[in-house]
Order: sequence, then C-alpha cells, then structure tokens
Amino acid sequence: MIAGLFVEAPYILLSTSISVDLGSHSIMRRGHRGLATIAAIIEGTGAVGATVGPIIIVELAEREKWVNTLLLMIGMEVLAALCLARIAYKDYQAATLRMSLGDYWFKGVKEVFQNE
Repeated sequence: MIAGLFVEAPYILLSTSISVDLGSHSIMRRGHRGLATIAAIIEGTGAVGATVGPIIIVELAEREKWVNTLLLMIGMEVLAALCLARIAYKDYQAATLRMSLGDYWFKGVKEVFQNE
C-alpha cells in the first residue's frame, strides 16, 4: 500500500495538474476540448511509458545490480516532483493571496480555539 502511494500519487498529481494547467493556458482557446486533448496526450504518453518502462527496468536489472535500478526509479520520481514544484508553488501563492486573515480565522482557527 505504501509503495502504491509513492508510485500512483505522483502519477495522478502530474497527469491531472499538468493537464489542467496546459489545457487552461491562454494559447489553448478551445476550452474543454483543449483540456481533453491535453489530457489524452498525457494519458497516451503515460501508457507508452508504462509499456516501455518495465522493459527498460528489466534490462537494467539484468545488466546492473537492483540497487542501481531502484536508484534510477527514485531519481525519476524526484525529477517528476521537481517538474511539478513550480506549478504547485504558483497554485499555493494564488490560494494564499485569495484568503485573507479573516477568512482563515473564521474557517479554521476559530473552531480549534472554541473546542479547547
């Protein structure tokens, strides 16, 4: 279950957030159709990666040690997280700018202090 979390969660985050970010870009003026096109391209690329990835991993594991194979997989996960970090940071900044201190107080902190 933990391995599934570390494998599937980055995939879901990357595919959905990148699809929405690229599909809603100002260059793409097709609305939902543009979003669907970008999502299909990303899903297709993921399918190709899911097909070719195990072949590469098996070949690498036969030629090298399993440690090198696992290090390569960890490196790819870190690379994916770095690619997503810029978008996540921009989304975080946009979300914090929209929320005022009063909104924060009335939505969350007030309940915590009232329960004590």
